[in-house]
Amino acid sequence: MLSRRSEHDVAGRFLSCLKAYGWEYGVRINGDRLFLDVETLHAVLAIADTGEFDLVTNIPGQTFPYGLGVEIVRTEFYASCLDSMTRTSTAST
Repeated sequence: MLSRRSEHDVAGRFLSCLKAYGWEYGVRINGDRLFLDVETLHAVLAIADTGEFDLVTNIPGQTFPYGLGVEIVRTEFYASCLDSMTRTSTAST
């Protein structure tokens, strides 16, 4: 069952969802990405599916047009980073 977390805790809600469904990976695609290229998504998924990486993204270097960015993160890795993400975001507010 999904737990309702703070509306300000986006990272925590994302992890809660990944764990609730038992997913090994989570895919982040922003809602403002209206024209996400399915072939690009499949290519990034294929890289993640090798199991070699904790994070797969096509964003650094921005060689794709804006709106075609994809990020895939291993749940276990994301969970290990959550505390530092929370401390960093809390410290800057």
